Amino acid sequence: MTIDDESDVQATAFWIVVPDRIRNGDYYPGDMRVFETVRNAVRFVMEKLPAHQRGTAEIETAHGGFYRIDEIVSAYRQLR
Repeated sequence: MTIDDESDVQATAFWIVVPDRIRNGDYYPGDMRVFETVRNAVRFVMEKLPAHQRGTAEIETAHGGFYRIDEIVSAYRQLR
């Protein structure tokens, strides 16, 4: 199954909340947000997350699909 097959499925975006400056040994918590569609999750990751957090993002769909940043970037390019 590809991200295109699931574009209208509910999805959850996960990412790590990384500060602008990273210090060794610090723990950085994650965050998440639920979206009505994968398309909306992709747009959020690519347009709303800061660049240094975007690379940590993953999207999981209600059907069990799991997409890492390279697939999210590819999907975003197709949306534009």
